[in-house]
Amino acid sequence: MPAIAATYSDHSNDYYDRREKIDYDDGEMAVYYEKGDTAMYLFDHCYCNRAAWTAYEDGTLKEMPQDSMGTFMKYLDIAKENPNIKKFVINIALNAGGESGISTAMAKIICGKTYRHQYDSYTGQDEVIHYDVDLNFDGVFDEKDDEVSYPFEFAVMVGAQTYSAANYLASMAKDNGIPVLGEQTGGASCSQRRRMASTIIHFMPTLMRSAG
Repeated sequence: MPAIAATYSDHSNDYYDRREKIDYDDGEMAVYYEKGDTAMYLFDHCYCNRAAWTAYEDGTLKEMPQDSMGTFMKYLDIAKENPNIKKFVINIALNAGGESGISTAMAKIICGKTYRHQYDSYTGQDEVIHYDVDLNFDGVFDEKDDEVSYPFEFAVMVGAQTYSAANYLASMAKDNGIPVLGEQTGGASCSQRRRMASTIIHFMPTLMRSAG
C-alpha cells in the first residue's frame, strides 16, 4: 500500500474507532487514529516547543507540552489504556524533518536504544554517537528512564517525502528490526556538517541513508 494513500485516505471519521487531530502553534499538525487492534500517530513535522518544555521542567506548565513529543507520549498512554490496542504505527510518510531530538526520543521508546551512525564521505570518518534520553521527564538521566515502556508491536510508515530527522527515525527502526512500511524515504541527513574545501566552496555532506 503506498504510504501517502495510507496517510490521507478517503475514510470518514466514522470509519475509525477513534480519531483526533491536533494543530500545533507552528502551523503543523498531528492526527491520532484507532482502528481494531491498531493505533496510528501521524505527524508531519518534528516540532519541539522549547519554551513549553522549559516551563514543564520547572513546574510552571503542569501538562506535557503540545508538540510532536508531548502528544506522542499522550497517545501512547491512551493506547496503553485500551486493551484492544496491540500495534502502534508511527506515520512519518509526509514528515520532512525538524528537531532531531524528537526522533531520538521516539527511537529510544520503540527500539530500546538510540544512537546516530554517521559517515562523512569527505573525510572517510565513520562514527557512532550514543544518547541518553530522559524518558520519564524528571530531569535526571538514570535507570528509571529504562522503566518507561509500552507493550506494542511498533511499526514506522514512511514515504518519498520522509526526510531529515524523520528519516533518522526510519533508519533506527530498520536497523533494529522494527517494520518499516510504505515507500523508500527521501533520505537526507538529520544533521549536517558544513565543510570548506581549499577552493573556498561550501558544501554539506549527507550523514544518513534512506530507509524503507
